[in-house]
Amino acid sequence: MSAVGLFLVGAVLFVNGLVFLGRADARGAAVVNLFVGAFQTFAPVWLLAHDTSADAVLGAAAVALFGLTYLWAGVNGLTGADGRAFGWFCFWVAGTTVFFAGVSALRGGDPNQAVIWLCWGFLWAAFGRVLALGNTRITASTGWLAIVLSVWTCTVPALLGVLGWWSLAPWWTSLALTAVTAAVVTALARTAPPATPPAPVAGDTATTAAGSGRPVPVS
Repeated sequence: MSAVGLFLVGAVLFVNGLVFLGRADARGAAVVNLFVGAFQTFAPVWLLAHDTSADAVLGAAAVALFGLTYLWAGVNGLTGADGRAFGWFCFWVAGTTVFFAGVSALRGGDPNQAVIWLCWGFLWAAFGRVLALGNTRITASTGWLAIVLSVWTCTVPALLGVLGWWSLAPWWTSLALTAVTAAVVTALARTAPPATPPAPVAGDTATTAAGSGRPVPVS
């Protein structure tokens, strides 16, 4: 994924995390979801039109996972559609991240990116638990997890990658940051008071999670 694409993923994960926390409504978040989703969907098509090597196909498939996720979330946010199907899709995406983590470690020689893929998989599985299984007890922790991961797995690597610095990070960097993430998210989910979402109006999706269209109380 390009630095620009990764930077945009950081932005949309941050906003969607706020939706899970009740600090933003799904309809308002639909704008950034649709924009980033469109970008991440058409970029792989352009890539494959110019390069059909194995590495290009793998890269395009990885980017498309994000593109379809955000397009779907955006459409759900605008239409108020039920989010269960989207939640099951998130479980599927979570499963594929194991493969991409292996590719990053074994084919790409990038253990930091491998760990990042596994972190994304854990986050997408959490999305699935909330949206498909209705496990609202983890809504707040999922929101915090999305926000924290938006920073160090997307925004920071994108900015440092442009400068050529991220590749210089030692192999254990992502492992250390993953441990910090677990501690921070656990602390925030336990101590931070739940946000009070704005009262919904007719046709509004202010109390829905990540464009799911289903009311999800913040726990």
